[in-house]
This record gives sequence, C-alpha cells and structure tokens, in this order.
Amino acid sequence: MAVYSQKLLFSPFLFRPAKPKPSLLSIIDPISPARSFFCSSAQILSPAPPSSYEEPNPGSTKWQPFRKKKVVMRVGYVGSDYRGLQMQRDEHSLSTIEEELENAIYNAGGILESNFGNLNKIAWGRSSRTDKGVHSLATTITLKMEIPEFAWREDPYGIHLADHINSHLPNNIKVFSILPSKRSFDPRRECSIRKYSYLLPAEIIGIKDMHSTVEVDHHISDFNNILNTFEGDHPFHNYTVRSKYRRKFSMQKSRKDRRSTIKAKPANTASISELEEIDEDQNSSLYNDSAEIDQEGIGENSMVGGLDENIIDTCHDYGNSQKDLSSDMTVRARWLYEPDEKDRVSSSHFRKILRCSSGKPQKLLGLEYVEISVWGESFMLHQIRKMVGTAIAVKRDIFPKDILALSLAKHSRIVLPLAPSEVLILRGNNYQLSKQPGEVTRPEMLAQAESEVILSNVEKFYQSTVLPQIARFLAPSRPPWREWTEKLELSRIPESQLDEVRDGLRTWQEKLASRKGAELVSNQ
Repeated sequence: MAVYSQKLLFSPFLFRPAKPKPSLLSIIDPISPARSFFCSSAQILSPAPPSSYEEPNPGSTKWQPFRKKKVVMRVGYVGSDYRGLQMQRDEHSLSTIEEELENAIYNAGGILESNFGNLNKIAWGRSSRTDKGVHSLATTITLKMEIPEFAWREDPYGIHLADHINSHLPNNIKVFSILPSKRSFDPRRECSIRKYSYLLPAEIIGIKDMHSTVEVDHHISDFNNILNTFEGDHPFHNYTVRSKYRRKFSMQKSRKDRRSTIKAKPANTASISELEEIDEDQNSSLYNDSAEIDQEGIGENSMVGGLDENIIDTCHDYGNSQKDLSSDMTVRARWLYEPDEKDRVSSSHFRKILRCSSGKPQKLLGLEYVEISVWGESFMLHQIRKMVGTAIAVKRDIFPKDILALSLAKHSRIVLPLAPSEVLILRGNNYQLSKQPGEVTRPEMLAQAESEVILSNVEKFYQSTVLPQIARFLAPSRPPWREWTEKLELSRIPESQLDEVRDGLRTWQEKLASRKGAELVSNQ
C-alpha cells in the first residue's frame, strides 16, 4: 500500500486565530488593490492575520472553514495502485483517486461532515477520467470547498492549501495547486486540448542497442509515418467500444422525460455527455473483454486476453459463434454494405487528433524507450491505446499499412489490438472559453499552466514518483510486453477479410465520386 507523508504543513494562513471572528464588513478593505487575488473569480480577501497569532495545535490537522468557495485543483497521480480516477461507491480492495482525494480534503477541513460521501453536494467536476494503470500530471478537479479565512494570502497559487491536503494523501497522489474559480467553469467542456504521452520500449518497434544512429532514425521515421496517419478529423469507431457512443435516448422521448432520467442517475455514475468525452477509461487487455462494456469495467491488467466488442457485435448481429482469436474462422474485419441501426456510426464517433508522433529514444534506468505524443480535443474509451496498439502491429508487419485507412473508414468494422495502460500519462491540458470569440482562457487556468512554481512541482513529481513506477513496465522481455507481443502475433487478420473491406471501401468511394460528379453537373 502507499505510504503517507508524515510531514504536516501548519501555515498560519490555513487556520483562524484563537480570537473572536470580526464581522465580514469590518474585514473588507475597499482601498488597497493588493488585497485582491489576481484571478477575476476571487472575492476580496481579509487583511493579514494579526501579529498576536496563536500557533495551531499540532494535534489538529483540520483548518477552520470560513466560507465555501468553488476552487480548481491540478492533480497528479500514479495510476498503478488504483482502479481509476472516478469515485465508485462499492466494496473493493483497490480504491480510486477520487476516493483518496475526498478523504484527504475532508480530513484537511475542506469538506463538511454533512457533505462527505456525496460529491454532488460539493459540485465535484473533472476534466477527464482515467482508468486503472493510467497516470496523470494534469487532471483538473473542481469543487465547492470549505476554505480557511486567510486562503491565498501571500499564497497566490494555493500551494499552502495544496500541501496541507497533500499531508493527508499517499505519496503517489499530489495536489499541485488550488485556485479560486468562477461558478460557471466546467473543466470537461472548456478543456479544448488533452495531451497524452505513451512511453514505449524502443525494442517493441525494432530499435536495438547495437543499431547505428542512421538505423535508429530510420525506425523512428517509419514509425512516425504510421502514427501521423491518425492526425486530422476521423471516425475512430474501430478504436473504442462503439455502443458507448450511440444515442442513448429515443428521439421521441420528451425533454421532461430526459431530464427525469438524468436526475435519477446515481451520484457515482457518469453522464451520457461525459461518456462521450471519456479519456482512456476502463481496463487493459490485448482485446477488450466483453465485461468491459459494463461501465464498471474493472479487469486485471494488460496481459488478460478476451474478445473485442467488434467481435461481439459480429457474433450477436450475424449469429456467428464466438471463436478463439487465433482461429481463422473469427470475423475480425468486415464491411457494412447496408446501414445497421444496431451498429451506427455517428458524429459522436469522430475525433480530431492534433498530434500523433514519436520522439527519439531516451533512457530510464538503463531501459531505452520512445515517447509517443498524442494530442486531441477529446478521446473515447480505449482510443489512444488502440491507436498505439495498431501502430505497433503495422510497424511489426503484423498488419498491412493500409489497415489504417481501412479502419478509419466509416463503414468498416475491424478488431484492433489494445496496448497496455501502465505507460500512458496525461501530461497536460489546454483550456478555452468556447462561447467567446478568439482564444480566451480563464486566468486561473493560465496560472496553472504557466506558473513556474506549479510547473516545477509537477516536474519534480514526474521525475521522483511517476517515472520510477513507469520504469517497471519498460523492459520489453517482461510483463506486460512479453505476453502482449505474443498475443499480438495471434491477432493477424485473414487476407480474405481484409480484401472484403478493401473492395467495400473502393466501391463506396466510386459511388461517392459518381454522386459528387452528378451534383456538380446538375449545378452547372
């Protein structure tokens, strides 16, 4: 289990003095501008504490709540020892990141006992969700926190507040900053770019220690040509669990019915809209286990094999029996010649990828790896890991290169491999007010992204805590990679099935070109 920090921070700004509290009117100074926090969402703060200040009792680790204020936290964590970010109110040997955060904030004094155990009461929000094994340096959490009277005084980035909460957290979870925020801030909807890194053992893509610089550069260039194919706006329906992104409500359903359905949703479940923005959620396996279609989706690790939802769709819709993955009888690739209402691809399956590329080899504790950068507006369930798994399969000549174009065609249905989760990291986010012209970012989010103090703490946590954990999974001959590459060899798609998809795509493209030509003639 994680070891908790023994050092508690007792800043005088976290506790109220042991004297009668002045009235709100008497503590507001309307003259001095220096007494207001730089963020536009902050309210005027009280003056500095008096010189006759009593030291807080070391036995008391809770600050005294002064008022409730919406705040935004930047959080980092090692995902290996947890079953994901999102709170799950059930009995399980592994906790979640949000469970640890809620406990720590409560123990620090930031959540009242009457609100503890119900995140809805404190308007808890998140920029994205990660699952078991996935790490983060940039998860944004918002909540209505009970703050001490002198919050942010001589502490503009909320480092003292964060450190006090950190004293109640295990060492593999860290709050980097706590800043005041406007009520209207929605971290999920205003997050315009999510930046992920995937640390891949270099040997997995053919780079050996004895290779020359020219040979290494050739491998990286070849791999980047594969990865770059994902950039742009594409339907990534083959890179996720498609059923999670189909419309959940009937078009005939009234708005009132929809509101009542959403209102009845349990507090620890995700909304439909949040599912459409899920970031690398659920479990690891070479292929998604059928149980992962359920939202709990708690599995073991990336070594476990199973059947992908694409196969399940094929078996259920067309009456085929489920076969072993190594069997040529398994349908792993097909073309949808006629529309299928049970397996529709809509706009919610489209995603825009801004960057997908690999850097040059680096070394960590003697292990060579490459860092794959994947930036996008949002990601679906399994999307990044399937993108990486497919790119590796192409690089190792297990899949033909045209599998990328085939898999990004709207009417194709192809089973793709799922890369391990243990080396995936959420590195950063960009935020933008969507309803305002131009690229407008809230001051508090700019502070989190640009503050040297915050960025320095993030880098320290990455180097001292995250990377040593990831190093355990960078040896190509050890788990999870040894078993994963063995199973990857069994994932080859029969050429006859690929030919069917190629023929279907060619026919569809010809019909599309013919229709566009006819429209052009009719418009002349």
